[in-house]
Amino acid sequence: MELKSTILEKITNLYALLSKVDKYWATIDLTKSIKDYNSMRLQIHVYTFLEEEGEKEKRLAYIINKEINLMETTAEQQLDDLLDEVKELISVKKEEAECQTN
Repeated sequence: MELKSTILEKITNLYALLSKVDKYWATIDLTKSIKDYNSMRLQIHVYTFLEEEGEKEKRLAYIINKEINLMETTAEQQLDDLLDEVKELISVKKEEAECQTN
């Protein structure tokens, strides 16, 4: 059970992009089953904590919360969509920085 090189490349790009997200928490987890189950899943969470008045504990708010089955035929498209979502988070950060400097 091996992944196509294009999927591996997209996962590598995803790791690189997530390392640039510094406004939110980000986790990524790759789970590979034993051969009998023939399963590989990628879980991605990008989140922040929200403070609410009167509450002592912060509430978890997901920006991105996805699980992709890498063995499905749609995995490449799902990864492309996810890459676009993460790129938007980075471009939003850059736009905010430009507004603050102007």
